[in-house]
Amino acid sequence: MTGIISISNPNSLSPILVTNLNPSTQYIFQLNTTDFDESSAFSPTAIISTSTAANDFSISANPSSLTVTQATSGTSAINTAITSGSAQGVSLSISGVPSGASASFSPNPISSGGSSALTINGGTAVPNTYTLTVTGTAASGTHTTTVTVTISVGTAALAVSPSQVTLAAGASQTFTASGGSGTGYSWDLATNNSGGNITAAGVYTAGATGGVTDVVRVTDSANHTATATVTVSVVTAALAVSPSQVTLAAGASQTFTASGGSGTGYSWDLATNNSGGAITAAGVYTAGTTGGVTDVVRVTDSANHTATA
Repeated sequence: MTGIISISNPNSLSPILVTNLNPSTQYIFQLNTTDFDESSAFSPTAIISTSTAANDFSISANPSSLTVTQATSGTSAINTAITSGSAQGVSLSISGVPSGASASFSPNPISSGGSSALTINGGTAVPNTYTLTVTGTAASGTHTTTVTVTISVGTAALAVSPSQVTLAAGASQTFTASGGSGTGYSWDLATNNSGGNITAAGVYTAGATGGVTDVVRVTDSANHTATATVTVSVVTAALAVSPSQVTLAAGASQTFTASGGSGTGYSWDLATNNSGGAITAAGVYTAGTTGGVTDVVRVTDSANHTATA
């Protein structure tokens, strides 16, 4: 391709900028100069050859700093841009990942101008701040960027111990909290069906109403919560036999009754039978023929509680 560049007043000749040239093309130019007297002259020809711009790219991270706790993950976008030439494949790698932590790219490789998600998992790495170097490698060369990662101590979930318990009405239980923020534990009853209460130290006392469930709750300084379940059992009277003692002649009878305990399944027997007596399933005792001795009547309920007369 040829052309003529015309210049007036050659005494003030400045550098010549030629723009909008096509790549991979040869240009032949001549300068046509015009003097003050309007005389003109052509310079020797100049040959200009253009070439295609080399492929190149840039790389960056967004965000360039992350904070993760042990065993949790954070993500940074690794972005590339074409700075000259055309798109090319870029393979990503990373260095500086601390022992116990891990790093991965998705996808990898990428095309320049594209992005990949860098995921950092704190794992069991020692808490500290680390500078990781991300390298993009392409046919044109390599470029790097850095990501600063701060790994902090992981915390256990907030928990209450014991997590469940059964108490009689009016009985007490001390609860303890662990994990969470580790500080500022405060206690309350999320559910209070028994009419119970709990102190600031986590000492719970069941109310007077049995056969219900209360829920103990702890809250830490970070407003995490955890709960425990308290089953408040029904208060029952102790198993008893009536009459509790009696004197009978040989061969005489006495009906005994039971109360309290589980309230059901009463069964009768003679724990001691020195007279040769007997007792029926209904609790009717008959003394034996041997006098001057003591027999012991026993009742057992369905919960295997016992009482004697």
